[in-house]
Amino acid sequence: MKRLLSMALGVLVSAVLLVYVCYSVDWDAFLGNLRNIRWLYVPLLLFLSALSLYIRGLRWQHLLPTGLALSPMRLTQATTVGFFATMVLPLRAGEFIRPWFLTRIENVTFSTALASIIVERVFDVLALVLLLALCLGQIEQAPPLVLAGAKALLGIALAISVLMILSYFHADAIAHLMRRTVEAVCGTKHPNLAGTVHRIASEFLSGLRAVSSFKELFLVICWSLVLWLEMAAFYQIAVWAFNHFPSWWVGITTNVMVALAVAAPSAPGFIGTFEAGCKVALSTIFGYPQEFALAYAILTHTLHLLLTCVLGAVVLSIHGLSLRDMRTRPDGQRSLPE
Repeated sequence: MKRLLSMALGVLVSAVLLVYVCYSVDWDAFLGNLRNIRWLYVPLLLFLSALSLYIRGLRWQHLLPTGLALSPMRLTQATTVGFFATMVLPLRAGEFIRPWFLTRIENVTFSTALASIIVERVFDVLALVLLLALCLGQIEQAPPLVLAGAKALLGIALAISVLMILSYFHADAIAHLMRRTVEAVCGTKHPNLAGTVHRIASEFLSGLRAVSSFKELFLVICWSLVLWLEMAAFYQIAVWAFNHFPSWWVGITTNVMVALAVAAPSAPGFIGTFEAGCKVALSTIFGYPQEFALAYAILTHTLHLLLTCVLGAVVLSIHGLSLRDMRTRPDGQRSLPE
């Protein structure tokens, strides 16, 4: 029932946002914007979209325990499959499919991989908050929802950052607190369950401590900034594809607004939320016609969807997996030979 309610909420949010995006659109003007696309830029946009997946793989290497020494290409493959799952499956399944897939191709536990992804999200949020702060300096009046979303994300990032810091300097105390909590919840009647939960919690704590040196921390910060600036370049060049050549703040702001928008519940593939982020950035903030914003959103969203789905399907095929495997076993079970 909870899953059904969550799915229904996502579909409802997407439907409402699509109405918001499409309301009072002049469809002739919209089609006119689509006809004006300069397709010469599309290969470059596809390249930049694929490059962002590889940069995520490079950064993920520094968020996992140092001793694992995993290949960036393998991590890029897992990232691609995770994004593919998010595009085609409900409830943001990709956040769990990604670590699950990594356990299928590398000797990594599910809990450790999942914890590294949570830490990755912290750096994503901090990078976005920094870019948003820079953008707000260029915007006369930011929408209240944008400010509220930024504050919420900053609060979440700070909370997880505090947990990360505690896991570094008071690891034993945190582990002891986790063990006592598990014992209190599970009691003595479910020793097997208590043991399993404690093992997962210990691996999760280990994942939070994965960035074990200043060098790795520095590299993670650098790759995070490179990633989000590279994505800003994608959104900026997409504006060029419509024969508009504004300042770079348009691409940076669109990047941030889309990232904030897709954090909301939605149908698979960020349908509705992605388009709403484009409209807020281009129409509400920079004053472009909403027909242009919708055409722009259709182009960029379609390119992301097509590239991610094609690459995800190819990676799954290479490893002998299918979409059915992702739907039936996103539980972190290992399939590596003993």
